[in-house]
Amino acid sequence: MTTDIDRNELLELEILNHIEDSPKQTTRLLASKIGCNLRLTHALLKKLIEKGMLDVKKINSRNWHYYLTPKGIAEKASKTYKFFEFSMHFYQQARELSSALCARLKEEGADKVAFFGCGHLAEIAYLSLQENNLTLMEVYGNTGNEFMGRPLLPFEKAVDSGADALIVCVYNRKHPKLKILDSIGEDKVKRIFH
Repeated sequence: MTTDIDRNELLELEILNHIEDSPKQTTRLLASKIGCNLRLTHALLKKLIEKGMLDVKKINSRNWHYYLTPKGIAEKASKTYKFFEFSMHFYQQARELSSALCARLKEEGADKVAFFGCGHLAEIAYLSLQENNLTLMEVYGNTGNEFMGRPLLPFEKAVDSGADALIVCVYNRKHPKLKILDSIGEDKVKRIFH
């Protein structure tokens, strides 16, 4: 049983989902829906067509309609299952690691923590905070949003955090804001995933 899934597979699944919802899609519209550039969207569509997962009907020079083929429907189901399997594995692993981290912080005498990031990983880590009676002081992320009723502070403010520990809740190792952590001592920065 594999739990590996790459970004292009997720994008292909999103494309198949959007086309199933409506065949009247443009490359530009699909690109905005899946959050990537036109060039990659075009390459993914071309790949899906070449593999026989999509049929294309040209309406005019600017409009194309895409339709899932029987092979496309089967592949969509397969990718959906694979993504679900990956998500469950990720959740279980994140839950175990964040729980162990929070228990260790409590044993070391930490009481107040902050989160660096506010996505799904932060939501999972928040459960572990509650279990270990740790207090969430601050959450750093994209301002203008909230996390569990708390306004987000800019990532850059994390260097001034008064928390005992700063838990990194960013899964993407290439996240541009992670460089901010270089100026904070490793004794304060705690990572769920190493």
